[in-house]
Amino acid sequence: MYSLPWALKNMGYTTLAMHPYYSNGWKRTKVYPYIGFDRYMFIDDFKYEQKDIQRDNYMTDSQAYKNLMMQLDAKPKGQKSFSFLVTVQNHGGYTENLTNFTPKPYVKNLVTGMDTQVNTFLTCLNQSDKALEELIEYLKTKDEKYTLLIYGDHQPNITSFPNNFGIGKKTSWITPYIIWTNYEMDSELVEKYSNDDLGVTSVNYLALDLMKAAGIKAPGYFQVIDGIRSEIPQINAAGYYSASQKKFFAVEEVNDPKDQKAIQLYRYIQYNVAVDKKDSEFRRAAGAVVKKND
Repeated sequence: MYSLPWALKNMGYTTLAMHPYYSNGWKRTKVYPYIGFDRYMFIDDFKYEQKDIQRDNYMTDSQAYKNLMMQLDAKPKGQKSFSFLVTVQNHGGYTENLTNFTPKPYVKNLVTGMDTQVNTFLTCLNQSDKALEELIEYLKTKDEKYTLLIYGDHQPNITSFPNNFGIGKKTSWITPYIIWTNYEMDSELVEKYSNDDLGVTSVNYLALDLMKAAGIKAPGYFQVIDGIRSEIPQINAAGYYSASQKKFFAVEEVNDPKDQKAIQLYRYIQYNVAVDKKDSEFRRAAGAVVKKND
């Protein structure tokens, strides 16, 4: 399946997926090889002590990052690598099995009665913030160039503050993200983010900015997706943003010719890559690394 790890693997990168939890979730052991990972690690492959496990067998981000650091230190010098780490410290629920964990009392006497849930989440978030600092400080010491992308897949399921991290209704899927490098980032990318009036993107476009920040020439597939992005700067199952109309729409509400053309192209690409089993000319062209000026 065409993906970022598959593309990087074909550029000479080693690819590693890490998840400090059980291997049976989401068919990861079957999916990870299909999307281009050479290796994968689950909780039995991590080094940790009991103090590193909190609540419902969730490893702290600090220990998960330490295992990532060990993997980076063990790789041959000069070997390009791509690591994908799915952490679990902030995973819900926020009251079950509070083993080896004492929430800090950030709030009390909430009207909703969810003091424990909110305090558990905020305590975990504070610990994760400190762990991220540890990871960044480690990467600062490395001579090799490293690009770090960190993001969440959804907001916490706590009814005390539903959707309050995003503007408008039904925005519980909006989360902040960070791209950081231990070297001077591409000036065009920095300018793009500095002048971004929209302020949101979608996960299908994150690979574009990650490669840009890392100085990687985008393969043909991603160049096509980048072209679609100029018309549709955000799209997912919940809807899309129209650059021409400067407005959010549901996908079934497409009414602009430019939007229709771009979204239809995306549908063709999805079908060709995900469903069509033939080794088509499009698949070969999309998989090729195309020079920036071509």
